[in-house]
Amino acid sequence: MKNHRYILLTMIFFLSLCGTGYSQDRDQGRSSYIFGVFAYEKGEYDKAEQEFKKALALEPDNALYNSYLGKTYFEMERYDEALNYLNRAWALDPEISGLGYDIAMANYRLEYLKNAVEFFDKAIEEDPANVLAHYHAGISLYKEQEYGRALSHFIEASEKSPTIKANGYYYAGICHARMGEVERAVEKLEYARDHTGSEALKESAVKWLDVIEREKKALKPYSLLVKAGYQTDSNVLLETDDDIISDSDDTAFVGYFSGRYRFFTGDYLSAGIGYSHYQILYSNFDEYNLTSGIFNLYGGYEKGPLGITLSYLPHFSWLDSEKYMRKQGGKTEVTYDVTENLVTKLSYSFYDIDHMMDDNRDGRSHAADLKAYYIFGDNTGYVFAGLGYEDRDAEHPDYIYSVSSFQGGVSVKVPLDFTLGVTGTYRDAGYDNVDSRYEIKRQDKRYSGSLSLSRSILYEWLGISGEFAYT
Repeated sequence: MKNHRYILLTMIFFLSLCGTGYSQDRDQGRSSYIFGVFAYEKGEYDKAEQEFKKALALEPDNALYNSYLGKTYFEMERYDEALNYLNRAWALDPEISGLGYDIAMANYRLEYLKNAVEFFDKAIEEDPANVLAHYHAGISLYKEQEYGRALSHFIEASEKSPTIKANGYYYAGICHARMGEVERAVEKLEYARDHTGSEALKESAVKWLDVIEREKKALKPYSLLVKAGYQTDSNVLLETDDDIISDSDDTAFVGYFSGRYRFFTGDYLSAGIGYSHYQILYSNFDEYNLTSGIFNLYGGYEKGPLGITLSYLPHFSWLDSEKYMRKQGGKTEVTYDVTENLVTKLSYSFYDIDHMMDDNRDGRSHAADLKAYYIFGDNTGYVFAGLGYEDRDAEHPDYIYSVSSFQGGVSVKVPLDFTLGVTGTYRDAGYDNVDSRYEIKRQDKRYSGSLSLSRSILYEWLGISGEFAYT
């Protein structure tokens, strides 16, 4: 009986020792955790990291220890490690207060925007008054171009916090603008402009208001452009046919008219019709008087930074009141806004050409063109560059050729509200065959440049310009 009692007491003592060791580990881990929290609150993140790691070494499945080490790494801007520990904490205990918001912010910093929105929504469910969760959810959705969802978050954040209202209304204004709600966009952006303490935000709001004002004009279903001028030409040539030149100078009246009407507008689609007319009347060389007309039936798609336009473009020309050339064809144009300041444009066109004065020139044209425009941040001008290629087929082998071209230029505002434009073009045309008349294979290289100065007078829609061009 004594032996049994001895064995029982030994077992109880052994278990007591084991329990004491585990309790000591927990107490030590708890102490490291508390010291870590003190260091974290004081901004001593290196020390906090050491203490939380000690705590986790003793209790690796403690959700609080994982969450605080994640928060520490977030403050140290080690976002990948932060997200790792915060996700561990979520798997262990998703009920930890504020954990969803911490995970959302780590995803936000890493640009994992869809995950960020998911956890911002969880944070808002936990605390509907979490202004920063609304604001950063709005930013995430804005970057994802989900402007409708982003807008509701910006409005919610702005109405709940006066300190964030100018910033929230700024982004809300852009969302309204992206959704085509122009008046609401102006209202929000004007508030941001008038109430922000940041000069950078104020300048951005002013820039957006200027863009919207110009877009309001573009939203009108019609547009009209009329130009008239007088020019002196030191070597008159027929502009639609580079072979025909006069080797003489002359003066001429030049007129241009272009009108367009958009008869359909949908969420992302539009369609319309237009006409452009060009006229040049020489003082002496009547035989070079040129009249051109281009009809345009087009349809367009635009969503976010992408725009696509398909056009049918019948083209008619008269030379000295006689039928000269007829074209039937179309053009596809794709524009993409790489950034707010950088725009690219790629186009392809095809024409079937009926040269009514010379059947040998009848044929087809395939042309591709790529241009890039960089708009200066303060909206004072732009610089552009472009590459082009055309392949021209014809009935007679003398008129089969291809053309490579390069363009570049700049347009800037200068004093007294003038706009200065400088452009340059290089064009290299290579003919496929030996000319039947001159018995040589023709290669044409052309360099041209222009300098222009223009400004509005009396009204914004009325302007005057002068240009010098050299070829």
